[in-house]
Amino acid sequence: LTEDLDGAKKYFERAYKADPTDTIVLFGLAETYIRMQHLTDAENFITKALRQNPDLAPLYLKLGIVLNMRNKFKKAEEAFVHADELMSKEEPLRQTLYVNYGIALVGQQQTQDALSWFDKALLLNPRNATAYNYKGAILYRLEEYDSALRAFNLSLDIDLQNPITLYNRAMVYTKLNEHSKACLDFHAACRKGNVNACKQILVVCKQKEQ
Repeated sequence: LTEDLDGAKKYFERAYKADPTDTIVLFGLAETYIRMQHLTDAENFITKALRQNPDLAPLYLKLGIVLNMRNKFKKAEEAFVHADELMSKEEPLRQTLYVNYGIALVGQQQTQDALSWFDKALLLNPRNATAYNYKGAILYRLEEYDSALRAFNLSLDIDLQNPITLYNRAMVYTKLNEHSKACLDFHAACRKGNVNACKQILVVCKQKEQ
């Protein structure tokens, strides 16, 4: 996969030099930088591309995603505002926009506002597992554990083996004093590489076994 991304990067960089106005090349190179975790390169490239193409909503969306990944949440929100203004109402990317807009607000501790954006994403696509997972995480922070559990259950109905969601649901179960269910989820998440779940097995499950 790394070699594939390296090859894609070289290909798109050559194509960009040949024709910096080709939107497919712009989107492809931006996405390649993101997937390679070259976030500084991605931010700089997309910012430059937007100066030349200020009406491309998908580029603003990608810029916001990169800024979220760099914990620049206020700047990310500004990018998402531009994307929202430029994007048509029927654009399939809107659900991605709404989820990432919500993430930017979570990063700014605006949890109630973030909830509304995750709900907007779910109105567009009721099978958006990511939106349910983030919604559940907010409800957990708000100590609305029954509602959080419902959100995580809905997420796992769609994406059954997601280790992050399994871990999140396990944390809810611990708050509800359902430790056997929590430990089942911690073990499942740990087997899938979630280190925090592995730690919780030692903290929560081993103590209960003693």
